[in-house]
Amino acid sequence: MGWLRFDGYGTLADYIGIISTVVTIGLTIRYYNRDRRINMMFNQTISPIDSNHAHDNVEISVMNASATKVVVAFIGFKWRENWLTRLRLRLLTKKYTWNRIRKRDNLQNSFFINHENFAQNKMIVLDAWQLSPSVSLTLQELITGLASVASKDVVRRLCKNRPVTYQIGYERYDGKLYLHDLTIDPVEVGGNRENIMYSELKRILSIQ
Repeated sequence: MGWLRFDGYGTLADYIGIISTVVTIGLTIRYYNRDRRINMMFNQTISPIDSNHAHDNVEISVMNASATKVVVAFIGFKWRENWLTRLRLRLLTKKYTWNRIRKRDNLQNSFFINHENFAQNKMIVLDAWQLSPSVSLTLQELITGLASVASKDVVRRLCKNRPVTYQIGYERYDGKLYLHDLTIDPVEVGGNRENIMYSELKRILSIQ
């Protein structure tokens, strides 16, 4: 029994072969893209120096948790925007064109990068699973910097004793941002003592 033949268009075996080839190519592209996907793992550690927690040392680093090299630079901290602004930013970053990046940067809350340890930050190349050099500052410098760029939404949440969220930011060479959320609660986790970061933010912003 011969293969079913479509007049002038090849046999069923030909069609099966073509379909198999297309599926194989599709799966290859899918796994290639998955393998090249960039994942970043953030780390922030606060090391006690003395009883005055304002002097505690804060260190920031990031690990390239992917199989592909990546070129990034640390760009500082900022408050997380409200949901509407985040939606607009997401729409602006669908395609990484310079015009869209410029619009995104104009819309996005300002990063505070005026600390001397941030001023000389340059692009660094991270191989697969490589950890970046640490960026250091004191806890008081971090709190003061965050207070200097606090939005009305952040102040409103602080007035209501609600948690506030700031972000660590790294930027890829083509303008893509990698952000990591860190939440400051009114009280320390697992205790009833007021969070020093929270209380100091309220003090600097003159919030009762």
